[in-house]
Amino acid sequence: MDLRTPLGRVKGLGSAKSGSHHWWMQRVTALALIPLVIWFILNVIKASTGADRFIDIFSNPFNAVGMVLFICVALYHGAIGFRVIVEDYVHCGCGKNFLIIGANFFTTVTAVAAVLAVITFHTGGAKTVKPAGKENCPYGSHQKSDGKKYENCDKHKR
Repeated sequence: MDLRTPLGRVKGLGSAKSGSHHWWMQRVTALALIPLVIWFILNVIKASTGADRFIDIFSNPFNAVGMVLFICVALYHGAIGFRVIVEDYVHCGCGKNFLIIGANFFTTVTAVAAVLAVITFHTGGAKTVKPAGKENCPYGSHQKSDGKKYENCDKHKR
């Protein structure tokens, strides 16, 4: 028995039978983000001591996988939320489709770039760069070959 009106049957109006999927995924990703955000904040605090520490943290496979999970889940959660907002509040069909496709493209590109960055850090492809014009004092030798002192050496700041 079909409860739709004849006009509704002709236009194909009615349930698409997939409306609860986004609702459930929004809740599942929100729950997954709770421990991931706590883990992320703790790692940001640990990594705030310097770039070398940041690279050391993400050289650990557990942290690299955690970061990939955090990035992907957070971006997917945001994409679902944005899609719901667009579907509810944008009434122009072409504008709605443009925004949803654009958001999906942005989310995919951002996720791929972020995952590649994490892989780069994990495999050791990222190295810290010394500031221009500043050279660190190497162990054992506290002067440059031209006789000038190193600017970042704690022994020479006195």
